[in-house]
Amino acid sequence: MSPSNSDHVIYNTFNTGNIASTNSYAGGIVATSYMNSFIINTFNSGSCTGKYGAGGIIGYMSGDKSAKIINTYNTANITSTSNPAGIIGGYISEFKNSAIKNVYNAGNITGDEKQGIAYIATTQLDETSSISNTYYLNNISIGTNLSPDLATPKTEAELKGQEFLGELNTYVSENPIYTVDSNLSIDLKQWKMETNAYPSFE
Repeated sequence: MSPSNSDHVIYNTFNTGNIASTNSYAGGIVATSYMNSFIINTFNSGSCTGKYGAGGIIGYMSGDKSAKIINTYNTANITSTSNPAGIIGGYISEFKNSAIKNVYNAGNITGDEKQGIAYIATTQLDETSSISNTYYLNNISIGTNLSPDLATPKTEAELKGQEFLGELNTYVSENPIYTVDSNLSIDLKQWKMETNAYPSFE
């Protein structure tokens, strides 16, 4: 079956332009998501500034929808008066049938209740959802609002190190293809690293 009309699939894409919204949400790839989302092999390196929430990948995700964010990263600064986050901005009241895997945020986050990855209500992660191989720059207080936090803090030096590059590529080697449905399978991109730079896609 193909993704339904209530789904969107975004893959092998990126944003490098700066984004600002004076009266709503801002996201590097998606500003507001009111559909079930598959976001794979994407990155954002353009700063995002929003009023109510901002995220490096998604500015805001509706609580009754799901998001699967795989093999994705943000390196840009994210700013909002409330709930800015490196990957998904805004307050996530539910995080069911969702996943964040092999993802990192290296951008600085500025604003109230900031999160390195996403602000997820502590009671809303259940057996249908997972967060793994997910990392954030450790000058931010926390990766998610979950307890225990399922995202891993790393220093700038660690994020620019060969060991971290190996962690990202190990995940891809063990999970080389992401299957959206019977009609769409996506090859996960391998990672590379230039001198004194964060990992990027080959």
